[in-house]
Amino acid sequence: MGWVRAVIALCCIELLGAGMRQPGDADFYIAWQGITRHYTVHAPAGGARGRALPVVLALHGAGGTGASIIRQGHWADLSDADGFLVVAPDAEPADLRFMARPLTNPTAWNDGSGRGPWARRDVDDVGFIGHVLDDVARRYPIDRTRVYATGFSSGASMTWRLGAEFADRLAAIAPVSGHLWLNPTTLPHPLPVLFIAGNADPLNPLAGGEAPNPWGGTDVKPPLLASTAKWARLLHCAAEPPHDVDERGLEVRVYAGCTAELWVEIVDGLGHRWPGGVDPLPDRLVGPPSNRLDASREIWDFFARHAWTGVAAPSEPSAPR
Repeated sequence: MGWVRAVIALCCIELLGAGMRQPGDADFYIAWQGITRHYTVHAPAGGARGRALPVVLALHGAGGTGASIIRQGHWADLSDADGFLVVAPDAEPADLRFMARPLTNPTAWNDGSGRGPWARRDVDDVGFIGHVLDDVARRYPIDRTRVYATGFSSGASMTWRLGAEFADRLAAIAPVSGHLWLNPTTLPHPLPVLFIAGNADPLNPLAGGEAPNPWGGTDVKPPLLASTAKWARLLHCAAEPPHDVDERGLEVRVYAGCTAELWVEIVDGLGHRWPGGVDPLPDRLVGPPSNRLDASREIWDFFARHAWTGVAAPSEPSAPR
C-alpha cells in the first residue's frame, strides 16, 4: 500500500538522520517508570553567553523521535539565531519489547485521549517531561520563567495536555494539528496559546469526522477547533472571534477579552504537516505541504512575548518509577 511505502521511507530517513546531528545536539538518558528513556537537546551556537536560556519543548508526532522534530521544524537553525534551548524527548513505542519503528512499532504520547497501548499502560508522560526539565536544568543554565511547549499531531495533543496539567511550569504553548482530548475546568494560571492547523488535513480534519489511520483502519475525530473553544472557556474569552485573512493569506482568529492570548492560524491548502517544515511523506497519505507559513518562526515569535513570573520553585529531581 502507498502509506506502507511512505512510512518505510520515513523510517529510512530517521536512520540516516541519526548520523547527521547538528553540532549543538546532545543525547541524554534518564530512568522513568522502570525504563530508560531518551531526549535530545539542541543548544544554541555560542552557548549561553552568560545568561539563562529560554527552553522550547518540542514534541514529535506518532512514529517520530525528538531528533526528527528538530529537523522537521528547522529548530536548530532558529535556536542558533535567537538563542534558546530546544528540548525534544522521545515518546515510548507501542510495544516495549521491541525497538521503536515508524511502521511496525510507532512511538506516541499518552495524550489524554485514552487510545492505544500508551493509555493502557498508563504511561506518565507528563511526569516524564517534568523529569526531563529537571535533568536539563542540571546540565544547562535555563530561564524557568520562559519554558514553552510545542508539538505536532500526537505531540500537539500532548502539548495541550501539558498546558492543562503542567501549566505552572510553562509560559505559553503552541500545538500544531492536534486535539485537546481532556476537558479541563481550571488552569493554575492563564496560559497563552497559539494553535496552527491546515484546512486540507486528512488525518485531523478541521471539521472533524472519519479520518484514515496511517497504521490501518479509520478513526472518528472531533472538529479541531473544538480544542480552542475549550481553551477559550478556560481563558474567559468573549464570543467566537471574526475570521480575518492576513497578508500571507492565512485565516487568523484572535480571541478577545481573554485572560491570556489565544490565537488560531489556519493555513489554506495545508495537509497534516508542519508548515514550512521538512516532511518526506506523500500527499496521498498526509495531504499537501505549504510554505505559506514558517510555523517554527511564528511559534518562537509568539513565545518570545511571554514569560511566567509566578513560575514554581525548582523541584527536587523526580524519582524514577
